[in-house]
Amino acid sequence: MLGAIYGGRIAAQTACEDAMTAKDMLVTETQELADSCESISQPDKKKINKIMLNTLGVVRNRKRMEEELEKLCQIKGSLSLLGQAAIMSAIERTESRGAHYREDYPKKNDDFARTTIASYNGQKIQIHFEEIPERRQ
Repeated sequence: MLGAIYGGRIAAQTACEDAMTAKDMLVTETQELADSCESISQPDKKKINKIMLNTLGVVRNRKRMEEELEKLCQIKGSLSLLGQAAIMSAIERTESRGAHYREDYPKKNDDFARTTIASYNGQKIQIHFEEIPERRQ
């Protein structure tokens, strides 16, 4: 658990540093994303919350993630897309590492010592992996 907290802290720091230097993310896009999250109905927010809790808890497996992903795809909006990207990323990572534990893949696989990248082209979410860059000093 401590490893997950520490890893989350490092990831947050790196994301903030990267966001400060990002040239392709405009402030208006960030505000549009925030606005679209607020436009999601309370019942849909509750559904998304339940799906994410059921799917990306401490113990995961492909069958449950795929079932919940199907439900999440029925909900429209950017918050749903973000959840779909997280679940799809977890499905593609066929290993257990840190806070990501898969019942169906209980061992660590060094082939997945990479960063997961989710992108959305306006129609489809795509998942791929990239080598982890050298740590900045």
